Amino acid sequence: MKPDAKGGARSLRRWFRRGFSAFWFGRARGTAEALVASADAARDSGDPAKAATLYRVALARLPDRDDLHVQLGNMLKDAGQFREAVEAYAGALALRVTADTHLQLGRAFRLAGEVARARVALVEASRLDPEDTVAVIELAKLPLQTAQHASSAVRGQGAVEHRDGECVTGFAFNAAEPGKPLEIEVLINGDRLKCILADIPRPDLTALCPGLVGGGFRLCLPPGLDGATVELQMTDGATLAGGAFCATTSARRHLQAYAMQRAMEGREIAVVLVLDSSSAVARADIEALLQATATSSELRTKLILVEPDEAKNSAVVVDLFEERSHNIVHLVAHPGEAAVALANRAILAAQGKDLVWLAPGARVGPSWLGGLRAAAYARAEAAGAGAVSAAEGPFALLAPADDPLAAADPSSASHAAAILRASRLVRHASGAHLPDLPAVQSSCFYYRADALAEIGFFEAEVFHADIGAAHLDWCLRAFLRGRPVVLDDRTYASPARAAGSDPAMLPDWRDLTLRHAEFDGAADRFASNIVVSDVRRRLVGALRSAASAESTAPRALFVVSTLTGGTPLTNRDLMGGLEGIVEPWLLHCDGRTLRLFRAFPENDRLEDSYTLANPIAFAPHRSSEYDEIVWTWLLRRHFEIVHIRHLAWHGLALPRLASGLGIPVVLSFHDFYAVCPTVKLIDGEGRHCGGLCTDGSTPCEPDLWPGAAHPPLKHRFVHQWRANFAHALLPCSAFVTTSASARDLLIRSLPQLEVARFALIPHGRDFPLAQARDPSLAYAGGRKLRLLTIGNLTPAKGRDLIEALLEADRGAQFEVHVLGECDLPERPGLHRHGPFRRDDLPALLNELNADIGLVLSIWPETWCHALTEMWAAGLPAVTLDFGATAERVRGSGAGWVLERPDPQLLLDLLSTLVGAPERLSEAAEAARAWCRGEGARLTTAAMAARYGELYVEIGAKLDIAGTR
Repeated sequence: MKPDAKGGARSLRRWFRRGFSAFWFGRARGTAEALVASADAARDSGDPAKAATLYRVALARLPDRDDLHVQLGNMLKDAGQFREAVEAYAGALALRVTADTHLQLGRAFRLAGEVARARVALVEASRLDPEDTVAVIELAKLPLQTAQHASSAVRGQGAVEHRDGECVTGFAFNAAEPGKPLEIEVLINGDRLKCILADIPRPDLTALCPGLVGGGFRLCLPPGLDGATVELQMTDGATLAGGAFCATTSARRHLQAYAMQRAMEGREIAVVLVLDSSSAVARADIEALLQATATSSELRTKLILVEPDEAKNSAVVVDLFEERSHNIVHLVAHPGEAAVALANRAILAAQGKDLVWLAPGARVGPSWLGGLRAAAYARAEAAGAGAVSAAEGPFALLAPADDPLAAADPSSASHAAAILRASRLVRHASGAHLPDLPAVQSSCFYYRADALAEIGFFEAEVFHADIGAAHLDWCLRAFLRGRPVVLDDRTYASPARAAGSDPAMLPDWRDLTLRHAEFDGAADRFASNIVVSDVRRRLVGALRSAASAESTAPRALFVVSTLTGGTPLTNRDLMGGLEGIVEPWLLHCDGRTLRLFRAFPENDRLEDSYTLANPIAFAPHRSSEYDEIVWTWLLRRHFEIVHIRHLAWHGLALPRLASGLGIPVVLSFHDFYAVCPTVKLIDGEGRHCGGLCTDGSTPCEPDLWPGAAHPPLKHRFVHQWRANFAHALLPCSAFVTTSASARDLLIRSLPQLEVARFALIPHGRDFPLAQARDPSLAYAGGRKLRLLTIGNLTPAKGRDLIEALLEADRGAQFEVHVLGECDLPERPGLHRHGPFRRDDLPALLNELNADIGLVLSIWPETWCHALTEMWAAGLPAVTLDFGATAERVRGSGAGWVLERPDPQLLLDLLSTLVGAPERLSEAAEAARAWCRGEGARLTTAAMAARYGELYVEIGAKLDIAGTR
């Protein structure tokens, strides 16, 4: 066939036209881009007229470039051609709508004198980008252009211009009264917090509004308002432009407190308790104090009991001396000795230690002392810290009418529960502000030893019996030395019962006002402090709630290394079982990113996160940055229990951080990570070492740190690793594991762990337990024996044994079904079913109808959920003579234990069972018997009840009635 000559010619012409057009268009575009570059250069050199001309020429060739329209408008505006600028911005908006173009259009309208149209454009800019406050500031300034025409009816104008963490700056004024700084009300979640004045000079505003006094404001919000709605209103009720926002504060603002606490660790604290004249009440006060203080191994206390009258409580004190005489001092007033002189004797008895003064009737809640110490050291220069308590006086946070417990009967049966509720609700409502103030009236006050040494003791010759006045005098003397006191808004102390021995009660102010000319100014400073106002607002509501009979669950922090797998699932079972008993939170760290969750049955809520600048390394397994952030979260979130499920990728200082704040710590062992970073105690040659380094040159590898640089483990660094963990775990109040064999191995390898602090709590599970199997389905010979493994099949889980079994049998006698990941190649007898959801497992097991379970881990597992799941389905199991699996199989009779991981032993046992169905039937019946007995008892509710009991044993205040 001949080619079509005419068609070829047409194709050639089309190709030529397209090629020429492309060439010409490319050349034209290149010229236009050169024009844009020239226009940009003219703009940057400060020649807006020339730049505008060049942008116009460029736009003739590139009419679809909205950015060039904007640049043209900017240059026309700078050249004073405002109406032409409006047209340019309108051209840009015709191509693409953006908040910035509307902002520039509004400015152009304003400069052209069209205020109404400017307002429309700026409102649209604000709508398109609510986060950008520039448009709202421009809106707020619009009336300034016509301020000279304002009447007395003109409302105030203002805007928030900048927010930086806790600081807010802006302007506000009334053009009708320029000589009077405008008042701004600060509302938090709709409640009035404070009123501030816009009295900071603003020359930029006075130039537009002659006679304006001030106009600017700066507001420092109280820390701890994260998530609260803040609204700034003018006196006419109008909200400032940009003045309604959600507060965010820094997570690292307590770092100085952390650094100071580190320096104080291990030092003893003297706790002074002024005894009531009633022996029964005094005994109750002492017992309550000891219970509230005995939750941390990191806080060492010396108890000083002070009797301001005569020795009416000798019998009470004698009983106490028999229990702990090594750190108790009993001081009784000498005849004629005034209360302030007796207080000075108590300070001397403290022997240079930090000292806490508790007035009669001052009851405190969990973790009070660690929190109060953290507050006292929240500032390097602080002299001390006072707890939240009600009192009369100018330096009292709360009045007695604010605290329903002020009139409560301390001898009533419900008083202790009411104190616990109040303490917990105050903590949960607190923003952990820790404001520094000239003085604080409190029935519970922490005096730092360095401040006592610098400021001196109380002025006994001046104040005699008035300890309250002597205390305030001491605070004001410290304040004049540059040492303020801190209000610990996290720690509650019930009001004192008696005046004369109570820093909160001030019957006479005359000596104080005569001695301190600055007294009134200091009182005004306390009353006008915006942080104090916010603390009072929060805590008054909390204490009113505390008067009800409803209990408030303590917050428990569960620490995990992964969010998937057996340990996190077991942890979630425990949290579910403790629902209503604790408020569960979750701390996760992958070595670099810390995440804090409020845990819920369905979806956890992320509350905080932080990425470390340098991730936690294999060694030393610590991070000062991690410590700072976690300590801050512990302080701000007010946890009463910390339960560490695993420490991998966390800082080893975690137990110390919690214990130092008075929080009891429980640590669970799910493996042997603390003994050796191989985790499962399998050496480099695949042999179980039992925690004793084996012979052989193959190096051991850390299981959870693949690819990480690490020193040689075997015979060398493993000993340092254990020493590091042994030291890190000392602050823990209790340890938990699931089997006696695991506990014994841990204590043998880490003898510092005390048996007395070790609890054995088996994992509980909730699922349908095995019923009698259909006889027609049970193995009776005549078919292949169905074997089952549950979970990912790895070398540690016996993969090599199963591979050898398959190789030897070649599908003749056995089917091996694997539920989970499996990297074995295809071969006769192998059936891979892949990963599964835990909730689907009972149905899968019923469908597979296996005969025997294989639990062939070559290391001593601490429990083994797979074994529990097999027995729950009525399957007997074959396991190796290691750890909890061997312990459980021997105890139940529901299976067989191989002496060693030998493929021939496994093959021989299974071959025997092929020809002995009756042995299989006996073992299956033992599995069902386990289900009816121990299995029926090992529920998540039973597990949670046992953990609840343990938490109470170590000092946590829980309501665990009815958890079983």
